[in-house]
Amino acid sequence: METSPLLTVIVPVHNRAAIVTRTLDSIAAQTLRPLRLIVVDNNSTDSTLRTVTEWSDAHRSEDFDITVLTESAPGAAAARNRGLAEATSEYVMFFDSDDEMRPDHLSRVAEELQRVPETDILYFDIAIIDSDGWMRCKSSRDENHIRAHIFHSILATHRYAVRRSLINEAGGWNPDCMKWNDLEMGLRLIIRAANIRKLHGEPRVIIHPTEESITGCDLLSRHGLGEKALDAMEQQLRNAGHELALNWIDCRRVILAADYRREGGRQQAYELLDSTLNRNQTRNQLKLRAIYAVQRLFGHGGSALSAMLFKEKKPRKKKHAL
Repeated sequence: METSPLLTVIVPVHNRAAIVTRTLDSIAAQTLRPLRLIVVDNNSTDSTLRTVTEWSDAHRSEDFDITVLTESAPGAAAARNRGLAEATSEYVMFFDSDDEMRPDHLSRVAEELQRVPETDILYFDIAIIDSDGWMRCKSSRDENHIRAHIFHSILATHRYAVRRSLINEAGGWNPDCMKWNDLEMGLRLIIRAANIRKLHGEPRVIIHPTEESITGCDLLSRHGLGEKALDAMEQQLRNAGHELALNWIDCRRVILAADYRREGGRQQAYELLDSTLNRNQTRNQLKLRAIYAVQRLFGHGGSALSAMLFKEKKPRKKKHAL
């Protein structure tokens, strides 16, 4: 390629022969050039690797560099790290193999990164489309990035571009996190980033949730894995001295417990709820019980109540002597 790309897109893939070309086609249709795409096959047992290889041979060009790699260590985190090690561009963007992006998405991202070159992380809203074809926007207006990420996953895998040097400094993806590894990774990035900005506008990334997706459509079937990610996040916050955010992690735990209960996991819900309450003082226990009850009853609302009950204390105004 005559000019080095500003951005590399990294896509891990596992047993996606039937649908991966939808994702790849949406990347090939991007108006941004030059562009580099790295696809990492992670132990696929179907024809995924052959499908991706044939697709890359048909679409590779002077201004669209495509690399196909394999990673034998299991898990999306390991595959993403393999792709990250191959990238050389200033920024990288990770993407899942069952989603798609509108043709102008990467151009909008690149234009904003060039406009504000000190940007470390640029995140954006996404749209989720269900099996009936209904689409809803997933967005957050919370200006506290740590809180917004804990409750609304503003740095979910497909929601941001990041400076490559920053993600390397943060240690890359954690292969020990087999669920919510993007939640754990995103928090490490936010803690270290000096400049985080949001790209406003209509969502240009379309998410197609399926039972076979990396995160899945339920929580109970992978019970215990989300808790491990939250434990790792708690340690990161302790190391960084973010005391208030530790409360938000406990809020996230009781929200998870409520979701377990809604999915029929009575024992799993109560075990997580009890262990979370036992580590807190009485005043916080009452708040956490209220959050659990709201989430358990309505299936949403726990995050909003958490932000309301555990918020920054405003500094008291000093009284001036007469």
